[in-house]
Formats: sequence, structure tokens, C-alpha cells
Amino acid sequence: MKNYYKRIVLFLGLLMSLSTFGQIVANDDFINYQNTSGGITPPGVGNVTINDSLNGGFFTVNQATITLVSTTNPNIIFNSEGGINIPNSTQVGTYTLVYQICEIANPTNCDTATVTILVSNSLVANDDVGFYTGLGDVTFTNVLANDTLNGVPVIASQVIVTMVSTTHPGIILSGLNVIVAAGTPVGSYVLTYQICEIANPNNCDTAVVSITVGAVSTIIANDDNYQFYNLNDDPMYFSVLNNDTLNGVQTNLNLVQTTFVSASNPGIWLSPQATVFVNHQVPNGTYTLVYQLCELANPNNCDTATVTVTVNFCRAPTPIIDSIIQPTCENATGTVTISGLPQNSGWTLFLSTGTTTTTYEGSGQMFTLSGLTPGFYELSVSEPDILLGGCYSSFIVTFQIDQQLGISVVMNGSYSDYNNDGYTNVGDIINYSFEISNNGCGTITNISLNNNLLNIVGEPIPVLAGLTSDSTNFTASYIITQNDITNGFIVNSVAVFGTQNGSQIGNDTVSTIALNTTDGIKLNAFLDNNGNGVQDNSEQSFSSGTFQYQINSGATINLISSNGMVYLYETNPLNIYNLSYLLNNDSNSCLSQFTVTIPNYNNVTVGLASGITTYNFPIVAASCTDVGIYLYNYGIAPRPGFVYQNYIQYKNLGNQIISSGTITFTKDNLVSITSISESTATIIPTGFTYNFTNLSPNELRVIVVSMQVPTIPTVSLGQWLTNSAIISIPSVEINPNNNTSTLIQTIVGSFDPNDKTESHGGKIVHSTFTANDYLTYTIHFENIGTANAINVRVNDLLDEKLDENSIRMVRASHPYVLDRVGNNLNWNLNGINLPPSIPNDENTGKGYIVFQVKPKPGYAIGDIIPNSASIYFDFNPAIV
Repeated sequence: MKNYYKRIVLFLGLLMSLSTFGQIVANDDFINYQNTSGGITPPGVGNVTINDSLNGGFFTVNQATITLVSTTNPNIIFNSEGGINIPNSTQVGTYTLVYQICEIANPTNCDTATVTILVSNSLVANDDVGFYTGLGDVTFTNVLANDTLNGVPVIASQVIVTMVSTTHPGIILSGLNVIVAAGTPVGSYVLTYQICEIANPNNCDTAVVSITVGAVSTIIANDDNYQFYNLNDDPMYFSVLNNDTLNGVQTNLNLVQTTFVSASNPGIWLSPQATVFVNHQVPNGTYTLVYQLCELANPNNCDTATVTVTVNFCRAPTPIIDSIIQPTCENATGTVTISGLPQNSGWTLFLSTGTTTTTYEGSGQMFTLSGLTPGFYELSVSEPDILLGGCYSSFIVTFQIDQQLGISVVMNGSYSDYNNDGYTNVGDIINYSFEISNNGCGTITNISLNNNLLNIVGEPIPVLAGLTSDSTNFTASYIITQNDITNGFIVNSVAVFGTQNGSQIGNDTVSTIALNTTDGIKLNAFLDNNGNGVQDNSEQSFSSGTFQYQINSGATINLISSNGMVYLYETNPLNIYNLSYLLNNDSNSCLSQFTVTIPNYNNVTVGLASGITTYNFPIVAASCTDVGIYLYNYGIAPRPGFVYQNYIQYKNLGNQIISSGTITFTKDNLVSITSISESTATIIPTGFTYNFTNLSPNELRVIVVSMQVPTIPTVSLGQWLTNSAIISIPSVEINPNNNTSTLIQTIVGSFDPNDKTESHGGKIVHSTFTANDYLTYTIHFENIGTANAINVRVNDLLDEKLDENSIRMVRASHPYVLDRVGNNLNWNLNGINLPPSIPNDENTGKGYIVFQVKPKPGYAIGDIIPNSASIYFDFNPAIV
């Protein structure tokens, strides 16, 4: 592992962005992508510029440039033509991507737009039908039998099944089965159930089971005895219904259904039309078949019967493949020797490949076929029969002549415990090696590998001689995701391409690696809007709080916050956990109206082979309205002659939809706005205004503002730039104090890629700062190495004057877990695979963390409290 360490002294600042508007318009987009796990090729989801315009019409790539401004998921691919590809390994969640289009003929004529991407698994619960007659079998249906996840049958370990309602108290859901109590009256009933994906509890669907309770009819299935003497005997003539009755009358397929139960030979079965069928390969002899007869109107009303089947077929003996000589580089064709042909008479042999059949006449027990070109063959034989006037063909046997040409690849993967903690974690690595083989006689040139999900290292192989292999040229690495851990395995594939005789040839292979997943705990907090204790599909996860856990009542208490689920892995079943969820300490906000209905789980243990157990913390609240706005910097600090950015983040902190509101941004008089990510914003001399609508509870949105700093001597180094943002809504709020945010930044002459700043500009006026106000810190980090950083870790030891219990996260550029013990903060951004930064690119290879904290009571605020952070980058040693 290679570590880059940087100690940062407190800086001041925050960034935003804006733009002028001409005849070019970039409109926002929304993509609802149903994830298909296990895929290997990122499926395209369209072009985001299809609703953008230049001078009121469509434009081409020859008229405008399209660039990526920012993204909350760097694995989502954005190309220079505006196309978006979402890898199938993308975890479920909501992501945003900001892009900019600029007119080539007028590079200052630009506009930006935001693409919101919702990634979720496709979970479908299908309706079921059940029938019960009181015959004693009260459990009659598995509700998951026809439900699917990502288009394939769902299994019980992937979902949680819950009964929602029933129209009769005697009809309930027990596990996966519907139970009907004895004595339930005749009639029609409905039971409703819900399934929710364990890996994504917000992903749910409901279905109904229609239940008919009916009276009992008398059904009798009688035994049969059928004889098959020749292949001319059509088994479709033998219907088992000829002697079966329903209520004393011969029945038919309009009233009953027959089901195959078993047979003493696999070549004998029952067709859907209730007829006995005998395959031509069944040897002569006597066999039995068992079938079940059930009433269509009452599927639980059934009876069984046995059919005795006598087989005495006339047929030719089946040929036997004795040996196959495959083609070689010296001989391009193959040879097959067969035996077992009829000895007492002549025979006719049929050799088929594709649509061509060749006939051979002969006699004797053995025969050799030569000059066979590569391909798949079928072989059968027939012989004459004096008594029957010709026996039927033998059973078909198959063989293959291999083609000694082409290219192949073998993919070998090995697991690497990246942080050496003994658990399979997000951010651990699968290292792949590849063996490329030339299976033919001629050389193959310009050999390459392709897989968009793997970081493949190695230059193309210029020449690979015939019948040789290369196992050292290519390697690759794959970063394990939480989805992989939940599935318990990783499936990857790779395609190999080369050129032979002027034509491109190729092949591929698939590698499946089982993960040694560890037992553990998943912590999940969510807004329980309907108070049912279950996270329904429309209910959002809750992030304005902290998970707390303590092991064996020890002195160390870990407090964890995250913008995703929190997992705790455990291998010792004797360890005892106390789990809880704490709302952020903010008595002046809607948090004072929130209640955690299940705040604690005590004496929790993790049994061996128990898998991952979820502990839910439902949160309910009285009606409350609150909206907050935060202004912070991203990217480079303001420098003379350069463009810098500010981010405006606004969030619904209550539990009611905010139907409308207005944001007003006021810029420093020294700067000019160059772009705004919201195309409908209205520019005014002092900045801009923007009207928004329908902000859902807990929803967060961002506006990016770009501004031009004048050159020296119009500005000077050390000079302050002050920007502010105000949000207003028509509703009465519980906390109007968070409706204004100000950012003070210092103009600098150079840019430190790893720094920490505070938004007040170094000093605070006493009259403007109260006990309810926060300090807003922004930590920037940049990968200035030459390889992707698998994990990024940020450590911050808070000054003793700061109240660690008041910490609250505002935003982070990547998925994170904040683990706090006392005043020691550790952000783990695992598996983000941060690429190296690119000069003059404000997004690639960069990230940030924004958080707030209050000073402790009793400390006067004059100078900003000094504070620093340490930043570490972890690289994969296999590719550095």
C-alpha cells in the first residue's frame, strides 16, 4: 500500500458557480434506471442533450462542446457527445451529474444542466390464486413462486415478506405460505402482501392472493394398462381420462387437470392433454406411470392413479463412437470410427451436420468416416426387417470435430483483503490475471482485452505465435461493492480480440468468485411516514442522526453517520452489542419534533452463519416545516484571473412537501457570474434569483455557480470575497435561522489541492454569531498520484473548544462513513476508486467533505478556532 499524507492548516473559503445566457439552452434530465445485477457491459441510457437547443433548434457536436462539470458517482460514464452509461454494478441510490454545453463559434455562450439518476433493482410481486375446500391441507401457496428480482425468480434470502391485510381473520400469511383456518366459510377472500429487497429496503412491491373457499366434489382416478408394440402406435390415442370420474360421471379436460407425478423410466411421461407418451429410446419392458387428477374448480380436490405401460418396440441397434481423431495443423480434417452396427443384415447410416444429411449403405459391425471438417454431427442407422417390412432408425448419437483455430482467454481472480482487517469489505480488491492462447497454427496480431468494469493494465500483444500462450501481459483489478457482498459472489467477464489473416477474431470468458462474507449487523434509519414500522418504497432513509454502538459494555463508544447503510462485521459470536440511534442535537429545528420509535437494541449477538441481520430505527414526527440553505466552496480557491465555483445546497429538513420557494444569490461586487447550473434562474445585477417547486421531505438539491475573478491590480492577494444565499418559502418555518448562508473566501496566488477552510473568512463578528450558529468547514482532497486511489481516508482531531456532539454532515462528494470516537473524526470513503487528477479539470480526481460544528458554551468567538485535517490515499499495490 502506498500512502499520501498531507497535513492541512485551516483556510477560509467556499466556492459556487453561475452563467450568462445566450441562445444556447441546457435542460435538466431525469433517468430512472432499473439495475440488472451481474451484467458485464454498461447499458446505454440515452443522450442528455436531446432536449437541449441552440438558437431554438437541435445542435450537433460540430456546433457545441459538451463537458462534464461534476458527478456524485464517478463510475457513471459521461462522454463528449452527451451519452450516459450506467454500469450494472452501480449500487442503488440517487445520483446527480452536472454538464455544460458551449457554442464552438462563441465559447462564452454556455449553459449547464443537472441529470438526476435514480438506480434501483427491478422487484415485482405478482398476484396469486388459491383454492381451499377443507380437505385437510390448509397451506396451499408460496407467494414468492411467481415473484421476480431483476427479471429472475426471487429467493427468500433476498427479500422480506410481510402481510399487509386480509379480508378474513382465519386467512393469514405464515412465512411464505397462505394458511386457511379450518371452518372458514365458503366464499371469496383477498390477502395482500408486500415484499421488500433486503439489500435496498426502499425497493418494495405489493400483490394480492385471491382465495376461494369451496365445497368438496367426489373425484376418482382409476388405474390404466397400455401396451406399445411398435413405433407406429401413437401414444396420443391413450387418454387416462377414459375411466376417470367427477361426481360419478366420466370427466374431461374442461373440468379437471392431470399432472405427471412419476414414472419408472424417464422416457415415459404424461402430456398436458392427459395422454401417455413413450419416447422411442425407452427399452422394451414393463413400466409404471403415476399421475394426479385435480378438479379445476377446486384444485385441492385430487386423486391419483397408476398406469402400467408395456413396451415392445422394433428398432435398429444404436451405433457406438469408438474413436475420434481430431484435426491437427498437419491435417485439417478428422476421422470417426463407429461400431455396434447390425451384424446379420445390411444397414443404412445417416450422418447429419447443419441442414445436410449424407447416407451410407453397407454391412458389417464397424465403419470408419474420414475427411470430416470441423463441426457438430448427428449419427443414426436403420436396417431392414423381413417380417415387419422395415425397422425404424436407431437412437441418434452425436459427436464433434473441433476446429483448431481461434483465440481464447482464461481469467483467474484472487481476493485481496485490502485493509487487512479479516473481513470482506467495500473497497477490498479482486486481482485478475489473464492467459491468452492462440489455439491455431497461424500467428495472431494486435491482441487486446476489453471490459468496461475492470481496470485492465497492459499494452496490446503485438504478435502471438500459433499454439502458444501469454499469461504475463495483462492484469486487472476490481473493487468490491456492497452489492457484491450482499450477493456473496462476483461475476466478471472479459473479451479478447485479435487479428488473423486480415480479419478480427475474438472470444470471451466468465469468472465467478465466491466471497467469504462475514456475519454482521446492518443499521438502517428511515422516515416512517405511515407509522407501520416498515420502510415502504416511498419512505426515504434518514441521515440527520448518528448510529451508536458499544461492544461488551466497553469504554469506547463509536458514533457513525453515513450517506448510505452502515454495516458492522463480526466473527466472534460471544461479543455483545448495544445499538442505538441518536438524532442530531438541534432543539431549534424539526428534529425536536422527531421521535425514534425503536431507539435501542440491547444485548445483540451475531451468531455463526447468521448472515447479515438488519436493525431498523423507524423515525416518526408531527407535522413540521423547515428548509435550510448552505453555501460552500468546491475546487480551487479564488485566484486572480481565474474562474472559481460556489455550491448552493438547499434541503427540506421537515416532513412536509415544500410546494414552492425562492433562492436569492448575492455575489461579491468584484466578481462576475459566468454560469449557473439552473437554466431557469433569473440574473440580476447583484447575482440571481431562482424559483423551485415540490421539494420533498429530506430531499437535497444543489445549484453550481461559476464566477470570474478579475486580474491584479483590480484585486489583490489576501483580499476577501463575500457571497451569500437566502432561501424563502411561503410556509411558516420552525427554524428560519438556517435560511441564510454566507461564504467569505480569501483571494490566493496558488492552490493547495488538499486543504481545509471555514466559511466565515477567518474572523467572526460577535454580533452576528449566536449560540445556535455553526462553523462550516470544507475539506478538499485531490489525487495527485499516477494511479486510481481505491480508498480515501480523512482524519480530523477537533480542537477542544469545539463541541464534538454538535457535528452534522452537510455534504460529501463521494459515499462515506464517518466514525467518531470522542473528538476524533475518521471519514472512510472506501471503494471510490478516485482517478488521478487532470490539469485544468476541476472535477476529475478531486473530492470534498462539508460539515458543521458548534463552539462549546463559554468560548467567545473572535478568531476562528484553529483546526487541521490529515488526508490519506490508498493505492492498489498490484498496479502501482
